[in-house]
Amino acid sequence: MNDSLRPLMFTVGLIDRISGPAARATRSFDGLIDSAKAGFEDMRSGAMGLAATGFMIYESLTPAIEMNRALAETRSIGVQETALKQLNDTALELSATYGVVAAEVVGSGSQISKALKGLTGDELATFTSASAVLAATTKAGMDETSLYITQMYERFKDTADAMGKAQWVEQMMGQTSYLKKELGTNTADIADAMQGLNNLGFGLGVAMEEQLAVIATLSKSTGISDAEQQYTAFLEYAVAAQDKLGMSFTDSNGKLLPMLDILGKLQTEFGDLSGAENWAMLDEAFGDGSKLIQQLSKDTAGLGKTINDLGKVNGMTKAAEAAEAMTDPWQQLASGVNAVRIAMGQALLPVIEPVIQWFADMSREILLLIKLFPNIAKVIGITALTILGLASGMALLTIAVGIGKAAWAGWLMVMNLAKIATAAYTAVQWLLNAAFTASPIGLIVLGFTALVAGLYAAWQGIKLLWNLFKESSAGQFLMATVAGIVNWFKSLGGMVDWVIDKLNMIPGVNIGTDSANLTTELPYRKEGMASDVPPGGVTSQISKSIADNSSSHTTINIETTEPVSPQYVQDQLWQAAP
Repeated sequence: MNDSLRPLMFTVGLIDRISGPAARATRSFDGLIDSAKAGFEDMRSGAMGLAATGFMIYESLTPAIEMNRALAETRSIGVQETALKQLNDTALELSATYGVVAAEVVGSGSQISKALKGLTGDELATFTSASAVLAATTKAGMDETSLYITQMYERFKDTADAMGKAQWVEQMMGQTSYLKKELGTNTADIADAMQGLNNLGFGLGVAMEEQLAVIATLSKSTGISDAEQQYTAFLEYAVAAQDKLGMSFTDSNGKLLPMLDILGKLQTEFGDLSGAENWAMLDEAFGDGSKLIQQLSKDTAGLGKTINDLGKVNGMTKAAEAAEAMTDPWQQLASGVNAVRIAMGQALLPVIEPVIQWFADMSREILLLIKLFPNIAKVIGITALTILGLASGMALLTIAVGIGKAAWAGWLMVMNLAKIATAAYTAVQWLLNAAFTASPIGLIVLGFTALVAGLYAAWQGIKLLWNLFKESSAGQFLMATVAGIVNWFKSLGGMVDWVIDKLNMIPGVNIGTDSANLTTELPYRKEGMASDVPPGGVTSQISKSIADNSSSHTTINIETTEPVSPQYVQDQLWQAAP
């Protein structure tokens, strides 16, 4: 093998010995990472599949679970199973008919059952249906309508019990729907106003429809709050006002006459009730209630119509029709589908719940085993933590490898961007060069450069021709002839020395014959010139040779056709200087 290739082969062998194990280690490491990734992928797929299955089962049964929870809450307040079954069926029917949420309907029934004790299954279903229909017609919540029904029942309990709870609630709900439709009065306002009356109207024997009509009619001009205050003042002063005015506003049973009869008596007695003198008398007799008399006396026809219409309401048939007309079909469809899911879930839950209960019982058993055998539980916990720790370590390793690959990709991107930038810079430089060349200055520089290049090429051609001529026979003959002529001129130097020697024989003549004395006055032969010779030429060659071969002996042979003298060497050194 060539000695010059040995270092190269050594380097190649060293790289091969290192890269081989490194490649095997890299493949093993990549295999480890791939195994970890596959394991994590399997865990993820399994966990997602298990979670998705459990979620689908739970989601499909959620409406039934929520329904059963609402029924359980109602059962906890003492409602019988038959009433619960009837309430459940009513809630599903109302949900499919009016688009209400079935679980909210059951919650409304529970709220009514808490407030009104002793309701039968039919009465609870009727009250709950009335609450749902009222919610549909007034666009109120089930909680709001349930509270309204219970409050109104407390105000007119005797009337409701005498009439029948189911019949009363249907009539009351129908009357409320009418007021909402005709006068825009909502359930919350009516409930607040009736609560402010503090059962004064009921104590004076005022019918429910009349109280509702007065509050609703008066609220159109004064607002519901002022209407409640004025009606309360009127009821408080009505009996006492009889003595002050010398008039009777009650019947033989001590019950307050209807509002229209009282207004008729006052108008007959005083005529125009808006006069200043009459106003002072009414204000002294009724207090703030005089404002109600003045307001209603201006609209007795409207008040009479409202009282008459409310008295004609019988049940909630029209209200149910209005509720169906106001039901959103999309909401009705969604609630209907939800009702079907509830019915199917309630059929499946008795089968699934024992399994869920078994798991719940197992959790209690596991808790008991942990208390009885804490060391075993500790070992199991440590084992689980160890497994999780190993999995976490592989996860961290995978993250680190991913970061390294991302960083390497980023570095490659930077290098590619650098290449693109370099290419762009080259293109811009080429364009600038082209633009400079196209300018007048560029053309001058280009022409000068071309001239220099042409002269250099011509000089190189001349040198090449001269070298070829020297190697030819004609060139060698010419060089030999020139050398002979030069030697002849050099021989003249000996003749000059002979002539000078003869002249020195003449007294008084002393001409130096040493050739060194003849040349010492020449500028280029002054003493010390050799020390000023710059580096280069033979000196540079000898120095480099000595430096490169400091550990070996080298012989330098200098061949010349002329005898070598110190002066000759000095001349050669001077000529070799650059």
